[in-house]
Amino acid sequence: MNIAARLEELRYPFPGCRTLVLADLAAGLVLGTNSGNTRPQEQLDRLAQSAGRLLNVTFPSTALLSSTIHTVIVIEGDVLQTFITNPADGEVAICCTGSRTIDTAALATRARALLAELGGAE
Repeated sequence: MNIAARLEELRYPFPGCRTLVLADLAAGLVLGTNSGNTRPQEQLDRLAQSAGRLLNVTFPSTALLSSTIHTVIVIEGDVLQTFITNPADGEVAICCTGSRTIDTAALATRARALLAELGGAE
């Protein structure tokens, strides 16, 4: 099954999710998309680049915190953006743009399972 179909399977249970992007964090490139509507490539590219900026932040680890970030949620008005990586392989992220009604915990669990299945950017 191709990446677009896998992203569609991921998006289906979350009706508030309007767009999903599979992004290469280092390059800031879009590897695959699924959206309810056609989105301009520039908009998808900005989402991938935002994922790279937000998820490639490191800080000193403590006993309670990891030194890397694996989920970032950005709320702007009625729009929710969620950026998710697999802790085992932080090179690729799934980015979701949608409404604030999305169950982000459930989305993150399903997104990480998909990322693990894909083995990163394969």
